[in-house]
Amino acid sequence: KGGIRIHMQCGRSALLDYRRKYASVAAISVTLSAKQPEIADAVCRLLEESDGRGRRISALTDAYIAKLADDEVCADGSITAFIYIAGEAVTANELRKYVTLTQPKCSGVCAAFSGNDADGYAYALCVSGDVTPINKAMTSALNGRGGGRGQLAQGTLRASRAQIEAYFKA
Repeated sequence: KGGIRIHMQCGRSALLDYRRKYASVAAISVTLSAKQPEIADAVCRLLEESDGRGRRISALTDAYIAKLADDEVCADGSITAFIYIAGEAVTANELRKYVTLTQPKCSGVCAAFSGNDADGYAYALCVSGDVTPINKAMTSALNGRGGGRGQLAQGTLRASRAQIEAYFKA
C-alpha cells in the first residue's frame, strides 16, 4: 500500500549478481585509480572535470567562430554570397552562430556548409530580409531539406561541394 517494491534474489542467482556487480566495481576502481569505497566520489570528480572541459571547449569554439567571421569577410562588406565549407566536425549550432555573426557584414546572403560529398552537407543560411524564398530555391536546386523563418534557415543538402559552389556563383 505504501508504494514500495521489494526485489530479492536467493542462492545461485544472488551469488552471480554479486559477482557481476563486484567485477564492475573492481574495473571502475582500477580505471579511476580510486579505492572501491571511493569510486562514487571519483566519478563525481570526473563528471565535474568533464563539464568544465566542455564549457571551456564551447567558449573556445565560440571565440574561434567569431574570429573566422571577422577574418572571412571583406572590410567594405561587398560580399553578396559568402561560402564557408568546414570540416565534418562542425555542428549545426556552430554553423548558425557563424552565419549570424557574418551576415551583418555582407550585403546579402551568407551561407555556411559543413560535411562531405558522400554524406551530404548541413547548412545555415542568413539573409538581411526574408530567408524563405532563398532557402526554398536553394533546397530545390541542391536536393535539400530544411527550413527557417525571418532571417535564418538551416537544414541539409544532398549535393556535392562543386554543385554548392556552382549554385552560389550563378
